[in-house]
Amino acid sequence: MVLSGGYDEAGQGTVQGELILKRALVLGIGNDRQQDAGFGCHVVRALIGRVPENEVELLDGGAMGLELLPNLEHRPGVIVVDAVDFGGTPGDLLRVKAADLASFVGAQLTDHQHSLGEVLAEMERLDMQPHEFYYFGCQPQNVDAGGQLSPRVLAAVDPMANKVLEQIRVWVGQ
Repeated sequence: MVLSGGYDEAGQGTVQGELILKRALVLGIGNDRQQDAGFGCHVVRALIGRVPENEVELLDGGAMGLELLPNLEHRPGVIVVDAVDFGGTPGDLLRVKAADLASFVGAQLTDHQHSLGEVLAEMERLDMQPHEFYYFGCQPQNVDAGGQLSPRVLAAVDPMANKVLEQIRVWVGQ
């Protein structure tokens, strides 16, 4: 579900060389029917109305894989927000370059994170990488079936949204 769309205020891309540069993207991924696994989707929803829409697009990507590729190509910046088991305390937050996620010590990748790895590999193969690509994660407590975030992970939604906003401010020069 695209929460805001288009290229710029006029609905056009800007051409630099042969690339069409789109707005930066914040992508929440995860299955919000599996408790904390839906963390990224909750953060994207918390950002609605808080980002400069002419500069940043919000996308709730659920558990999609390669279907996300057209949404990611040639962006000036991409932030993926997700739940990831990196051995921390539930609700702990993590920020790494997306390319370094798989090598992050102790990280246990879920199925949708493996799909993200496939997307990153395909983007590199097609020379479609964003200028900057970050992965913002939260340590989950429970990813069993159920639709609600655990209390500690729920409490991390606003702090993560604020971290995303900090990165967006860097990108848009505010």
